[in-house]
Parts: sequence; C-alpha cells; structure tokens
Amino acid sequence: MKNFTLVCNFILITLFCSGKSPAFILYDDGTWEKADGGIDNSNGDTNAIEDQKSSIISSDQNGSRLVIVTTTSDVEHSGTDTIGLRAHIIGMDESRIDLGLMDNDGVNDFEKGQECTFLMPFDYPISKIKGIELTVTGHDAWRAETISFQFFESGKNSEPYSFEVNQWFSAEKKDIDEDGAVISRIFSFQPELR
Repeated sequence: MKNFTLVCNFILITLFCSGKSPAFILYDDGTWEKADGGIDNSNGDTNAIEDQKSSIISSDQNGSRLVIVTTTSDVEHSGTDTIGLRAHIIGMDESRIDLGLMDNDGVNDFEKGQECTFLMPFDYPISKIKGIELTVTGHDAWRAETISFQFFESGKNSEPYSFEVNQWFSAEKKDIDEDGAVISRIFSFQPELR
C-alpha cells in the first residue's frame, strides 16, 4: 500500500497507520475529502479522525507540509505506547524549528511492524532546509526500521527522502547503554520541489 501519491493536482494521504488506514485526499488549496468510501476505523470512532484531519488541515491551509512515514521494526518489543517523538526542521543556518509531536490522536502509533504517516504543517522556506532531526522523550524504547520525508507546497512536491534506520530510539540510559539506542537522529538532505 502506498502512503501518499501525487496524482493530477491532489495528494492521496493515508494519514494514520496501516491496518486501520483512514485515507483522505488533500488538495493543493488545503481542502480535503474522504477517499474511496470514506474512513475505515476499526473502533468506529470516525469523529476523532474527522477532528484530527480538520485540525491538521486548517492549521495551515496554504503553507508547507511535511509528510513523515515511519515503519516500526517487527522484532520483539520494538513497538511502544509511551514514547514521544518530535520532528524538527534543521535550517541552513543551524536553526531548529519544532514541528511538534508525531502523534495521530485516537490511533495507537508506533506498534510492532506498523507503518504510520504523519502530516506536519510548517512555515519555513523549504529551500533553506538541510535536514530533519527526530528527538525522543518518554520511558520506553522504539525501534524504527525505515523513515521517509516528503515535502509539499503550492502544488509542488519533493521526492521522498527514505532512510533505512534499523535503530532504537529511547531517552532511557539503560536502552542507550544496552541496546545502542539514540535520543535523537539527524537525517540530512536538501529538499527540492518539482
């Protein structure tokens, strides 16, 4: 299953996690609609999903958007319910712009073997970005298998920048010492819109 596809001036985004994948179409003007028969949510709570989509889209209708796709490893204990993962833009001038917590309200993110998609609106020139930093807080560990980043702005998009990660993320000293976990990781690339 593709997580996002650019097709004739609109973007099909699977916003939450595979297996429970509500999908919607995000148009260049920032509006959205349900895709292919609407929302499929196994617990039946479509209101929470509608609220989440509405708040993400309305927070910056005409600005830039970053789509982050994570795949959690399928090794034992690789998933988590209590980790806080934040995304930060790294500017050419070494500045850090906090994009916020990567969390889909009402969805159990970062589960073993699961692919999750996060839509992060921001207001910063894409041409001045030299990478993304992910930082972790909390009292658990999460093992990422792959992470990709793709930028969207004014009907244009960057290529997806995909990374084979195979790394534990944790803020716990025990996980850092025993498993080689990291508290943060920088993904370096200079996105270009096309």
